[in-house]
Amino acid sequence: RARYKAPDDATQAEVRIKVPEGNEAIVESISFMATQEVMSNTDLNEIDILHWEIRGGTAVEILSQDQGLVNKSTEEISLIQSVSVLENKPFSFAFKARTTNTANPSVGLYWGNNEGVSSLSPIVETITPDSLELYLLEGQVPAGVNQLEVRIILPPESNLIIDNVSLDRKSTRLNSSHTDISRM
Repeated sequence: RARYKAPDDATQAEVRIKVPEGNEAIVESISFMATQEVMSNTDLNEIDILHWEIRGGTAVEILSQDQGLVNKSTEEISLIQSVSVLENKPFSFAFKARTTNTANPSVGLYWGNNEGVSSLSPIVETITPDSLELYLLEGQVPAGVNQLEVRIILPPESNLIIDNVSLDRKSTRLNSSHTDISRM
């Protein structure tokens, strides 16, 4: 399975299957659908944490999928992915993760604009060993906001096992948890 982001000015797409001369191909199924997902490397399983910027310490280690990310430094480390959002448009955010220690990592949504700043407070969830594994947030992007940073914050000696982090432009997916963030 592959996921690609179309160029902003794209109006159509095509799937081509090329088979070298002298070979045969049996294609059982092809699925081609658009996604509303705006993030990349949403399970953080790609080599070198592709598409995520690392700020802070330098000793973040990717262990097996069962052990997740570990901050082995004495400084807080943030993994950050910046995405474009559309003001006053609906969005859905989902974060599925767990920790096995009490250093309490967190995930946050930090609003911005073309100047990179916003007077809005970020939305931050602390992950504890006894907290829920799935965090859902649905709302509307506030006026004046066109950038969003998703920050995964790892305090020193913390670990975080991430199954998925997702930001999606449609609001129909997370009907069970609705928060109007414009009033926060």
